[in-house]
Amino acid sequence: LADKYFTTNGIQDHMAAVALNIVGDELPKSYIEELKKEIIDRDGVYRNVTDYEKIVLSLTSANVDASSFVGYDLIEKIYNNDRMTIQGNNGVAYALIALDSGNYEIPSNAKWTREALVKYLLNEQLESGVWSLAPNSKESIDITAMILTALAPYQDQENVKSAINK
Repeated sequence: LADKYFTTNGIQDHMAAVALNIVGDELPKSYIEELKKEIIDRDGVYRNVTDYEKIVLSLTSANVDASSFVGYDLIEKIYNNDRMTIQGNNGVAYALIALDSGNYEIPSNAKWTREALVKYLLNEQLESGVWSLAPNSKESIDITAMILTALAPYQDQENVKSAINK
């Protein structure tokens, strides 16, 4: 059913590409070609870190190496992003999910190592145990779920396990 919908309507966003992969369907080659064109036309530059993260998730779900895609290292665009926290905890959580989606290598001198991303998220946990989008904003179930997803691979670390349990 999903493949018929996307064949007829095309893939409208990166999360739809991930969803198509999850249900076991192969991404249409046209999607990857359109993504190549978009990235080349933009010279590999996006304003928001979440744009890189969504692209990495969709490429990785299509078994495409996002660290070398049409001449761009989209992984580096995440781990050295100066605007990581501009979108609040959203960008940080998505970064961890995207980097882990392909078990991509992150150099120890990166601005945002996995350890730095985890530490940032742990520091953002509210006293109630949940997270919000940004400091001084209301608690968010959506952001909390995303952060728990991002932290799940690290739950063998005591501080992460404690935050998850909280």
